[in-house]
Amino acid sequence: MYKKLILKIAILVIPLTILIVIINIKVDSGFLLNNRSRQIARIFASGRNAGIRYVPSDWGFLQIAIIEERLNQKDTLSKDILVFGTSRSSEISSDIFPQNTFFNCSIPNGNVLDYIALYGLYKRYKILPEYLIIAVDPWTFHARKSIKINKEIQAVTDISIPLRVNSDLINDCYTGLKFLELYGTNLKLKKNNSSLNDIVGFFSPNYFQNNIRSIFGKKKNIIETDSANVNSYFVILSDGSYSLSQQSRIDSVLVKDESYKFVSIHKSKFFISSDTNSIYFGYFKKLLISLKKDGVTPLVYISPVNPIVFDNLSDSASVPLEEKIDLFCKDNMILRIGSFNPHKYNLNSVSDFFVDGYHPVKSVVENIFYYHKNELMTIGLTTFPDKSHKP
Repeated sequence: MYKKLILKIAILVIPLTILIVIINIKVDSGFLLNNRSRQIARIFASGRNAGIRYVPSDWGFLQIAIIEERLNQKDTLSKDILVFGTSRSSEISSDIFPQNTFFNCSIPNGNVLDYIALYGLYKRYKILPEYLIIAVDPWTFHARKSIKINKEIQAVTDISIPLRVNSDLINDCYTGLKFLELYGTNLKLKKNNSSLNDIVGFFSPNYFQNNIRSIFGKKKNIIETDSANVNSYFVILSDGSYSLSQQSRIDSVLVKDESYKFVSIHKSKFFISSDTNSIYFGYFKKLLISLKKDGVTPLVYISPVNPIVFDNLSDSASVPLEEKIDLFCKDNMILRIGSFNPHKYNLNSVSDFFVDGYHPVKSVVENIFYYHKNELMTIGLTTFPDKSHKP
């Protein structure tokens, strides 16, 4: 009896699973298999923004494709300003520096190894910028692991495992480490690989639903646009920047609730004081010094976190990591702006200033650069040159 029941279930489930996998592979609206980075890179090269139906996971390969497309277009001139950062620095845009050529290379969930990979990539092609903005996040120097809490995936600190580099950038990370003279025979990089999740995605009924909607919705997976906001699309601007708040109006009540939930998950494992003793912090210092030797002016930037998160996860008004960075930058004449502490910029409530627990909106980022405009002028950078304009 049980065998017959199992057989009947198998007869139903196996063909359905095969159908789901075939459609997911064929349509692949989220680019799990069919890499669309080159298409996006060509859109950027034309000076337009790219609207994407489902955010791709291959951000590392996108950065490679952007450079290769530039070279294909015979664009071998270095940008005045580059940004190496994450989604927390994705709001830094050419609007802040209208007098300069600019590109934001932010990689979501990136860390110092990803920055070294980008350094290796740009130095290898001899297109390092005049100025490099390097963003520091609470996780820049330690690893995180994904856990499921209430059916949601959360990235939490795990200092017991090595830091991982974006899988698309592992070769460039080795190149960057060689340029920094940090590459040794005993060093083996770990990939921050999403391929397993991608494989699982092909069996996902939710991904199947997205692909069905893509088929019958009559909307392209990628579009060219001159707008920064397009309904049902995630827009990456031609300067590489993007906004996490572009899709809808921020619900401050929801952000507040999410922030307290974030605090309960991370507790005392968000700002890690031991980061300053790690080899990765040493890599960071070596990168900054090497940039100066290369003729690049580095600028260290820290985005504030939501005041609820800061007040509950920081032991004091000063984060030890930030203090150590300040000392190093001061000793080596490197400008450092921003802070994890939102109160330094009068961001004392959630309001409309944050998308969630640690992502500030564009106006916050712009105001920080405006606040430090005199210091930026000392290194030759002019922000918002029109004095009547204030973000």
